[in-house]
Amino acid sequence: MKLYGYVRGDGRVGARNHILVLPSVVCADLAAQEIAKDGGVAIIHQHGCAQVGDDVTNTEQIFTKLASNPNVGAVIVVSLGCETIGGKKLSHLIADVGQRVEFVGIQALGGTYNTIRYGSQILEQLKKELDLEQRKEVSLSSFLLGIDGEWSHVVEEVAKYAEEVGIKIIKGQEKVGPLRHVEVAAMGAQVILSFATRRNMPTGFAVCPVFSVTDDQKLYDALEYDFDMLIDVENIEASATTVVERLIDTFNGFLTAAEKRQSFDFALPRLARSM
Repeated sequence: MKLYGYVRGDGRVGARNHILVLPSVVCADLAAQEIAKDGGVAIIHQHGCAQVGDDVTNTEQIFTKLASNPNVGAVIVVSLGCETIGGKKLSHLIADVGQRVEFVGIQALGGTYNTIRYGSQILEQLKKELDLEQRKEVSLSSFLLGIDGEWSHVVEEVAKYAEEVGIKIIKGQEKVGPLRHVEVAAMGAQVILSFATRRNMPTGFAVCPVFSVTDDQKLYDALEYDFDMLIDVENIEASATTVVERLIDTFNGFLTAAEKRQSFDFALPRLARSM
């Protein structure tokens, strides 16, 4: 099994080479979505305004960590101009960790239309630069796999085999679903393995490909095209081997079901109520 990825300046390896369009506030979501249409991925959120104290710091830290995930080749921060999570400050924080970042401000540019036009030009130039970068063969130990799902014997069989071939596992502490995706991506995971149940349906994520599996035949039949694989609990060792092989394929560039349907769910953990 061979692993191919985008080697970053600090030695980490990306499974994707995304241009992340990051709105610092809910008011910039529309502009970010429009800018990202031609080759970027955008996070959509409802925050960035009326946050105070530790919540401001928490949001800034999460955004900075997501922006510096190894799957991200460059970032465009989109700001309104009067929000609590200041776009210029955020772009400086991202630059300080060594990430390529550009800043566009809606108020500074005279409105949403000008921002979309200017941001799209920036994205086009960044895309030309990133398209020149090629995948290189790297060690399987470069693979950090985020786990989304309640720990069970099925999850433990798959995680054990992944570790045996050299893949490192990131479990995270948040509840399953989008919050866990944010957490493990902020910890550096390049791919997320999601064990979906009827309480935790398959969802994607903007920064990392999410490979969704289930051992529930009825759930799989109902949502077959939202899943990447059905696990055979009667032959768990063979299933675990197949899952890991397909995770490596995903790292190497094969699109997951969530990527194909452009499912980029995002949930920002909050510490307090908004004012």
